[in-house]
Amino acid sequence: MNENWFSLPVISSFFATVAYLALSILLLAGYRGGRLSLHLLLAGSVSTLWFGAHIYYYLTSSQVFGVAALQIGEVARDATWFMFLTALLQHQQPTRIERGVRWGSIAALAAAGLLGAYLLLMKYTAFTLGDAKRDTGAMLAGFLGLTVLGLVLVEQLYRNTDTDRRWNIRYLCIGISAFLAYDFVMYVDALLFNRVNPDFWIARGAINAVAVPLIAISAARNRDWNTNLFVSRRVVFHSGTIFLAGAYLLLIAGAGYYFQAYGGSWGGALRIVATFAGLVGLVALLFSSTLRRETQRFIATHFYRNKYEYGEEWRKFTHRLSAVGSDDPGLLKTNIIAAIGHIMQSPGGLLWERDDQGGMVLTARWKTNSPPVQPIPMDHPCIARIAHDEWVIDLADYTARRAITDAVALPPAFLEPVGAWLLVPLFHDEELVGIVILLAPQAPPSITLEDVELLRTVGRQAASYLVLLRITEHLADARQFETYSKLSAFLVHDLKNVIAQLSLIQKNAVKHKHNPEFVEDAFNTIDAAVSRMNHMLAGLRQNQKSPARHSPVDLEVLAKKVVQHRQIQEPVPTLRVEASGVFVLGDGERLASVMEHLVQNAQDATPSEGQVEVVLSRSGHQALVTITDTGVGMDREFIDKRLFRPFDSTKGNAGMGIGVYESRDVVHQHGGRLDVTSQPGTGTSFTISLPLFDEQSNVVNA
Repeated sequence: MNENWFSLPVISSFFATVAYLALSILLLAGYRGGRLSLHLLLAGSVSTLWFGAHIYYYLTSSQVFGVAALQIGEVARDATWFMFLTALLQHQQPTRIERGVRWGSIAALAAAGLLGAYLLLMKYTAFTLGDAKRDTGAMLAGFLGLTVLGLVLVEQLYRNTDTDRRWNIRYLCIGISAFLAYDFVMYVDALLFNRVNPDFWIARGAINAVAVPLIAISAARNRDWNTNLFVSRRVVFHSGTIFLAGAYLLLIAGAGYYFQAYGGSWGGALRIVATFAGLVGLVALLFSSTLRRETQRFIATHFYRNKYEYGEEWRKFTHRLSAVGSDDPGLLKTNIIAAIGHIMQSPGGLLWERDDQGGMVLTARWKTNSPPVQPIPMDHPCIARIAHDEWVIDLADYTARRAITDAVALPPAFLEPVGAWLLVPLFHDEELVGIVILLAPQAPPSITLEDVELLRTVGRQAASYLVLLRITEHLADARQFETYSKLSAFLVHDLKNVIAQLSLIQKNAVKHKHNPEFVEDAFNTIDAAVSRMNHMLAGLRQNQKSPARHSPVDLEVLAKKVVQHRQIQEPVPTLRVEASGVFVLGDGERLASVMEHLVQNAQDATPSEGQVEVVLSRSGHQALVTITDTGVGMDREFIDKRLFRPFDSTKGNAGMGIGVYESRDVVHQHGGRLDVTSQPGTGTSFTISLPLFDEQSNVVNA
């Protein structure tokens, strides 16, 4: 590798090239068509090329691409920065630009153009570092004049910018003034000695590299430049840390050199001790949370308009809250405390939550072992004040604490945790739903209005999670009651059917009690009623919707049983078996109840001279049970809107309207479907489709 790569001129120019290249890439990535951002992009790109040319010159010592070419490039660089400053000056105060400032801008650009033309007329070898030539003085004076004009433009920009907007351009002015002022000093020195000091020339790259971050910060602050440039606080923090660590190491190296040179016989030992002590001190500083916190606070205060990077803080906050589901209320509440605590760098906290009895109850703790305390009533003066004013209280401030205590009698429970620092209210729809008490960090910062507004905002977001969790818990309770109510409705419906069967026996007992066939049917009906009652009791004990037991069921046997049992009512149903050996896996009792209910509905809807037929068949891997009648039928609107709705009956007080709803529910639980086709005046057909069960392979066919 070329040894010149490790020379100081190349390294200095390399840093400047990388810095301006990074700025240009960021500007290009965030470019939105604005004139100012285009001027800044042009200035950054020309500066990148110019310092890249320096690297080429130092590595090749080209006589063709010599110092004169670099000077022409410098004129081009100055001209692009002057164009940007002029455009920015007109943008800041378009109606108040003084005539002298406008003509000064034109003069600066004209001077740059004349100097560039003058350099083009010169031979490329007319000027080399360290040599005095005939026209050197005039040329150096021209470059000095350009730096003066540039400094004047920066000064006029700052002067003609409104006071409340100077914050946006402060670091831009500092950055551009830095390298222009450096050039001014370099060219003043060159005029005095009629030659450019090589050390000044070499250090230009490093000086420009230092100025670039300041320019980038201003570009990020000025959204009206139509650029989407974003300089992260994290990047600034880590870059600043690396810079300070490097300066610290240079200081250690200087101290070691001093001890080595002037320490005499003890110099070597002192250098080792100083170096080791410095490294230990650097490690201790890097791991200091207080120093890290103060550095972040310094960067936020002096480099950014806002104290917080709200997008980053909001992303972290929502990520912590969404890390757990609402099925773990304790962990969710703990995460709420942690999410708010991390923003304020708090080491722990507690959550007080409003309960159904109208009081504040301690429901969660995060990294603290606060003892149990009594609930605080909502009509407590302090709670009422917080609920009215959305009050964020600095509990660590003794003066504020005393004033609060005297005015509204702050509850002692809020001050009992060791290190209680901040009281953050949690509001949802103007209602106080909770309070978070944060513990103080080792070096608690002073609370500003920006802190208060941020805490109020995240408090409302956290409150929405608490309300959602509460609604979820209430919904779970409601679902339990809904399940119980549905089970009760099904039970009452089955009891109604059993009572109807027993009532029919009672009604005909006097007339047919001596008829052996009637007696046999009566006993069969009573046996079926007892079996159904036992089945209902078993379902109540299990208290679940899934089938009580799963076993192979022969639908042919089941259909014959149902048809025989429903012969007590006219029209008497008939059975037609188109496929034998049809088995399904499920609960025979519940499937029989479904079939019997559908047959009974068909009988109720069909006159005695009509027909009710049960057909057993199969289609592919599905078993089909079709109940067809020639009754009154139903229209499409009734089927779509009312047939499967619970508690909607066409039988008046005689029906409950849940039979078909329950039937479809049972069929769905067995993995099947219940379909219906009907026409008014022509009859109805219900079709139960169930997956076939293969007894030999013991497999349900889907």
